[in-house]
Amino acid sequence: MTHPGERIQINVKVVPRRCIADPQLRLFQYTAIDEYSRYRVLGAYPEQSMYSSADFLKKVERAFAAKGVHIECVQTDNGFEFTNRFLGGKETKLTLFEAAAASLGIRHKLIRPYTPRHNGKVERSHREDQKLSTTRTVSTRSPTLVGSELPTKVAPITVRCVLSARQLQKFLLAFPV
Repeated sequence: MTHPGERIQINVKVVPRRCIADPQLRLFQYTAIDEYSRYRVLGAYPEQSMYSSADFLKKVERAFAAKGVHIECVQTDNGFEFTNRFLGGKETKLTLFEAAAASLGIRHKLIRPYTPRHNGKVERSHREDQKLSTTRTVSTRSPTLVGSELPTKVAPITVRCVLSARQLQKFLLAFPV
């Protein structure tokens, strides 16, 4: 990679139940990481769907545009929330995510099936989040998310385990994507 925005890795994971105070709530963490700068954008959604994925992509694009960076390509796995490549139909109808990428002028690249290492940066980010959620719980009142400028190189940024749905909502409002 030669510049920010050249390729962004996007993936989704389930937020562990032990990280959410409300036992009825189920959340999915969407993560986007720029391969060049390691700038990371997070989103939490109550469902893992094409709609949530398309919405997250639009928010990621706005976050990068605010930093003056145009996203050229997004790379995802072959999950149903990103593509319908393996549904078996002969029609190649675009999913909401693919349509959103096309409307934003972003190329969508799919990794080879069953090779999550090709999305290694975002997979590693999810592993680190999982490790933190098993070791400790930290209040989101003093989060460390994104700096004021997009650095050329920066270590991955982590968001720690969430205490409640209300705190998560406050956290997402404090750092709009």
